[in-house]
Amino acid sequence: MEKKREKDHAKRHSWHQVFTLGLIVIVGINLRTALLAVPPLIPLLSHDLHLSNTETGLLTSLPTLVMGVISLPIGLLVGKWEDASWLLVASCCWH
Repeated sequence: MEKKREKDHAKRHSWHQVFTLGLIVIVGINLRTALLAVPPLIPLLSHDLHLSNTETGLLTSLPTLVMGVISLPIGLLVGKWEDASWLLVASCCWH
């Protein structure tokens, strides 16, 4: 009886890990578009807004810098929740 309960728990835990990994991949794909949307527009933005090369460089690095700065507090917050529900909520609130 105890072994069956352990098998059920292992199956549930395995499914939970696959689900979490799938959500992480989906969110990663969603974030990729934000990072790839700016470079094709750089010549237009720089010309229309009269940006220098330095300002244009800062504009293109801004998404990466923001994700880097925010990642530590978000990682600490996620560590306290201990389940994948935060990932689902975050992916729904992104848009």
